[in-house]
Amino acid sequence: MPSRTFRAYGGLIAVGLILVAIASISALLYHREANQIAGRQADLEVIRVNLLTQLLQGELRPVVDDLRLLADGDGFRSYLETGADSAMQAAVRRAVFVSVEKPLYDQVRYLDQGGKEVFRVNQGGQVLPETQLQNKADRPYFQQANALSPGRLFISSFDLNFEGRKSRTPPKPTLRFAVPVFDAEGRRRGIYVINCSGAGLIAELQRAASQLVRRVRLLNPQGYWLKAANPGEEWGFELPERADYTLAKSNPTLWARMQQQAAGQSAYAGGLITWQRLRPVEFTRLAVTDIRADDAFLIVASAIAAPSGTRSSKVCDRSRFLPRPHCYSSRSYAPGCSGVACWRCDICAP
Repeated sequence: MPSRTFRAYGGLIAVGLILVAIASISALLYHREANQIAGRQADLEVIRVNLLTQLLQGELRPVVDDLRLLADGDGFRSYLETGADSAMQAAVRRAVFVSVEKPLYDQVRYLDQGGKEVFRVNQGGQVLPETQLQNKADRPYFQQANALSPGRLFISSFDLNFEGRKSRTPPKPTLRFAVPVFDAEGRRRGIYVINCSGAGLIAELQRAASQLVRRVRLLNPQGYWLKAANPGEEWGFELPERADYTLAKSNPTLWARMQQQAAGQSAYAGGLITWQRLRPVEFTRLAVTDIRADDAFLIVASAIAAPSGTRSSKVCDRSRFLPRPHCYSSRSYAPGCSGVACWRCDICAP
C-alpha cells in the first residue's frame, strides 16, 4: 500500500514538473514573440516618422518657389516702378490665383516699407477690402524680414496668429515665409509674405497616415507642443495659462535626448515616442546663410500611448481648454466638462 501511494505521489509530481516546464517554455516563447512584435513596431515607427517628416518637407518646399514667383512677377514689379493701379491689380490677380491653387496658404500679402498691408488675399482667393488692411510695423516678423538683404528668406516661428487686439477671430496656427522687396533702384520697398496654415499642415500629416491620427506630435525647439495628445497643452509659449505644458518641464531627461539627437526613439509615459528633426535648409533648399529663421528646427514625432483604462470615470481638467471667445468648434465632452470650453483634452470623449 505505501509503495502504491508513493508511486501515485511520484506520478503527480512528475505531471506537475511537466506542466511547470510547459508553462515556462510557453512563457519564454510568449515573451520572445512579444519582444519580436515590439521590435517590429519600433522599427515601423522609425519608418513612419521618417515618412511624416518627408511629407511635411514636401508641403513646405513649394512655398519658397511661390513666394519668389509672386515677388518677381511682372505685374508686381511694374507696380513698384510706376505705382499704377492697373499694375497692382495684375499683382493681386496673380496672388489670387496662387491662393486658390494652394489651400494651405492662409494669407498672401504685400506690406510696404512702413509695414502697411498694400494688398492681402485670404485663403481661397478672397481679396481683403482696403478698409480692412492693417499696419504690421510692430510685428517681429515684419521687422526682421524688412531688415534682410536682397535674396534672403525669413521664416517665422510656428506660432499663433492673433488678428488684432479687438478681433474675435480665433488665433490661427501659422508659419510665415517672407522676402524683402526692392525696386529697380535698389530701394527697400517692404516685404512679400505668405502665411501657411499650421492647422492645414498638421491635418495633412494626419490625413497621410490615418492610423497615426491620434499619435502625430509636433514640437518647437523649446520643447513646447504644437501638436500634443491633449489640444489644451498646445501653444504654451503663446498662452500664459499653458506655460507649464512643455516636454522640457514634464520630461527633462527625454527632452535632453531630443536636444542631443536629431532622430531617435525612447520610452515615454509608459509607451514609446519616436522623433526626427526638420530644419529650414531641408525644406527650402537654400544655403544656411540665405535663411533667417526663428526656429532652428521642428520636431516631428509619433507617440504610442500606454494601455489605459476606461476614461468615463474621469473628470476633464477644464484648465486645459482655451475658453471663449477664442472658440474653434463645439465638441462632446466627458462628465464634468464645461460647455464654455472648446478644445478637448485626452480625458474627453473623442
